[in-house]
Amino acid sequence: MSDLPLLGSVDSSSRYNATSSERSDDGPTLPPDDIDRPIVEKRLLRKLDLRVAFLVLIYIMNVMDRTNVAAARLRGFEEDLGITGNQFNILTSILYVGYLLTQAPSNMILHHMKRPSLYLSSCMIAWAAITVFMGAVQTYHAALVLRFFLGFVEATFWPGAVFLLSRWYKRNELGLRTALLFCGNSVSNAFGALIASGILGSLDGTLGFTAWRSELKCACFQIFKLF
Repeated sequence: MSDLPLLGSVDSSSRYNATSSERSDDGPTLPPDDIDRPIVEKRLLRKLDLRVAFLVLIYIMNVMDRTNVAAARLRGFEEDLGITGNQFNILTSILYVGYLLTQAPSNMILHHMKRPSLYLSSCMIAWAAITVFMGAVQTYHAALVLRFFLGFVEATFWPGAVFLLSRWYKRNELGLRTALLFCGNSVSNAFGALIASGILGSLDGTLGFTAWRSELKCACFQIFKLF
């Protein structure tokens, strides 16, 4: 990515040259002195940084959603679904099968879309819906299928977010924003267990749901709040 200004390179010689014989008759044009490009770029940069903050929040929940099944195991998840032997290990790993299969194709699709925001938003809505169903499963095999498809839709977010950052920022600005986005992983690992502990301890029996079902649905509800 080049170090061109965020607004793109514009050939202003023909547009703003007061002595040019090819001036447009559509209306008066502004001289270069009346356009403060650094101020405009700074305002645009602030707007883009607000979007990055939103992406960081979503990434925090993305990481939490991959690992919340481990916390659910502590409050009757295996007993309610009749999980035995290595079935829990398979249930944990199956998410990453879909995750690996989807990451690269997802960005290939994203590259050819005119509105990447619609694609990523649709995937997050599907992610939220699958999380709801995860909190309502009654059998091991149903949970296995849902975890597999959950990996498909969750895999679109991280590479898609990095792709968007690469289109929004210049080369000398991209590193900091990518690092901030990845900080969501550390924040999720630091506080995810504490949040899960609070949910498991306080929401057991709420609305007739056992604690582990409430914990699995938590990330989904947060996504709907952000939308």
